[in-house]
Amino acid sequence: ALNTAGLTVEGAEAATREALALGIRHVDFHPGIERDGVARVVAKAGREALFLTTKIRKYKDEPPDPVAAAARASAQITDDLGVLGVPSVDVLLLRDSPSCEVMQAQWAVLEEALAA
Repeated sequence: ALNTAGLTVEGAEAATREALALGIRHVDFHPGIERDGVARVVAKAGREALFLTTKIRKYKDEPPDPVAAAARASAQITDDLGVLGVPSVDVLLLRDSPSCEVMQAQWAVLEEALAA
């Protein structure tokens, strides 16, 4: 798999194009600028050309706020799918949180997105 961690928009786009040229279809990216570079390739190559893995952003709320975490996760999913121009990704990961309640709230959002 290609991991785009730390790349610019242009770097993520170039790396994803090169990966596809080499037969690598699995792209693991973070929300934000890396995602935006991958989105450029998805727009040209098509959704079926790539296996997409991303993750929910990690926030450091003090104290941890499950309601806010769920709202941010939901907004991020909507934003990511919109920017990518796809109805879904193949793998959507949760990052660790010191709060079980935050993880449970985010998990519920993932289940809702899957059911939609």
